[in-house]
Amino acid sequence: RAAEIRNMRTRAAQSLDPALANVLGEELAEEEGDGDFVFARDVEWVKLAGWVAELYKLFPPKDHYLAKDLKKGLCFYSRADKSRGESLDNTVRVTLRIADGKERERFSKYVARDRSYAPPDQPKKEEDAVEYPFPMMVPGVVYRWCSGADARTALRQGIIKTGGIHDGIPTMPNLIKKGFAEKGGGVGIVSAEKCLEITTARIPEIARKEANSIRRTPARGGVEWKITVDIPAAAIRDCTKDAK
Repeated sequence: RAAEIRNMRTRAAQSLDPALANVLGEELAEEEGDGDFVFARDVEWVKLAGWVAELYKLFPPKDHYLAKDLKKGLCFYSRADKSRGESLDNTVRVTLRIADGKERERFSKYVARDRSYAPPDQPKKEEDAVEYPFPMMVPGVVYRWCSGADARTALRQGIIKTGGIHDGIPTMPNLIKKGFAEKGGGVGIVSAEKCLEITTARIPEIARKEANSIRRTPARGGVEWKITVDIPAAAIRDCTKDAK
């Protein structure tokens, strides 16, 4: 593996400055062990380096940072005035024209972890305090009734948690039938068009049993589980047919 990294740096340096070659080498070596960022062996490292170089020209890290947008996912923002620019997804698909879906996914994952695009230092957040210790027991799956449009967005890019530390995404521990949901039964009913099943173990913060990630709350009509972190799309499936 060490030899492969050295070769990659040499090849990258043919078209990139040494600083960027080092960034690539350090990132790829660092992420090797967690099993979450592994490139296929047939992907040419120089191709990755070329895309990164082009991206750095379009959005210089000294002038831009990456942050989440509620609707568009990760977007580039100006460090000067915090105005939002193009989304990362649109940049990869349209501007850089990376045709292969797997290569787009790998490249986007690399860019999302690139420390050069880290947002400006933020003041200490309210969420840093341990307001809600991790529960002793957490449901394996929870459910959320919502509108069709919200369901499509959730299945495509996940659900973004908004608000402060005491706010969360309301879910139910039990699957209830559509007719009951339409009458307002259950808790946290937003709309009774679509029902989403959320696997809690696929939410990274919950899988790591972090504080302030999920909490159990008594609510009118039953018990509510509020998820107080973002829910990735990989944790969500449409289970509306199961609830008819």
